[in-house]
Amino acid sequence: MFRNLETSLEQYVRLAPEHLELLKTRLHVKAMVRNEVLLKSGQVCNVIYFINQGAVKLVDEQENTINLFAQNEWMLEIKSFTSQKPSGYSLIAAAEGELFYFFVTDLHELIQTSPAFFQLAKLMEAGHENLIYQNNRLSPEEKYEKLLHEKPQYIQIFPAKTIASFLNITPETLSRVRRKLISWFE
Repeated sequence: MFRNLETSLEQYVRLAPEHLELLKTRLHVKAMVRNEVLLKSGQVCNVIYFINQGAVKLVDEQENTINLFAQNEWMLEIKSFTSQKPSGYSLIAAAEGELFYFFVTDLHELIQTSPAFFQLAKLMEAGHENLIYQNNRLSPEEKYEKLLHEKPQYIQIFPAKTIASFLNITPETLSRVRRKLISWFE
């Protein structure tokens, strides 16, 4: 049940078996349904999620896609989580699936039991790393190629409109970029 989680954790922190078991006692399991709101704008993000199955998007109040998360990735709304102030974003399930999660209070308690848990802060960084795709200094082609290289699963999981919003380009521009890339391979 926790194999994906354990594999993911190994990328960020080396936990002794007893620490891993302690973490598992703090985990909650949640089935999610498509379009379920996991965090609503105006709420405080007090949870770190691990997507065991499924996909989630982070959107602003205008429904612009700010970040994407898929299977075997950690997610949270980092500004709200670290400040414990209301979020300006919503986390919405883009597909049905299963989440593991623990609360900020669990994280604090785990850190008090062992300094090894302090390294879990790296999970928060992982939940923030996708924002590079919003960089307007990159051309639409560069953004899409970077996504294809680093997160190809997103192309399969999320609809084109969501991908375009995530890359901060129009759906028409995304279509042109895709056509251009296809013509290179013909």
